[in-house]
Amino acid sequence: MKKLLLLLLCVPLIGYSQSAYDDAAGMWFLIIILTIIGIIFKFFKNLFKWKIPNEEKKMQYLVDKFMPLKNTIDKNWEREITDIEIQPPFSKYGYWTVKKYIAASVVSVIVEDDGFEIYKKTDTELELEMLKPEEDTPELMEDIDDLSSWNCKKCNEENEGSFDSCWKCQTLNE
Repeated sequence: MKKLLLLLLCVPLIGYSQSAYDDAAGMWFLIIILTIIGIIFKFFKNLFKWKIPNEEKKMQYLVDKFMPLKNTIDKNWEREITDIEIQPPFSKYGYWTVKKYIAASVVSVIVEDDGFEIYKKTDTELELEMLKPEEDTPELMEDIDDLSSWNCKKCNEENEGSFDSCWKCQTLNE
């Protein structure tokens, strides 16, 4: 049944020739090409099919490390970090990546925001980092340390360091 279906699908691709020999040679050529394509597809499918060892543990490690940056003010852009995106590797040769997304501004409305990559390591590098968790990224620790509270100039209300405006009167922190 499969051969008949394959034959019916392949006949329009070969075209019509004048001799039975040409038809048979064309059909065998097409079957060989389709078989080779199938083998290549199966090889690449198995290459990219990869179960990440301890994926949940690694994801939790990165969440604990980078999520404190969410809703804080980015030093370079002086805007709020609205989201943190963590992506596991697609294949065993891929990278764990972390992106931060900055609050919209006039410029980012015009230019599409794809986020800024702040972390990129292979699975092996991440495993080694997890063995020595005390060695955190210096920039990350600086960002977290700068979250000291501040007092509003208008109403003198105390606000958390992650707020860029007063929670009570909405005056911007300067």
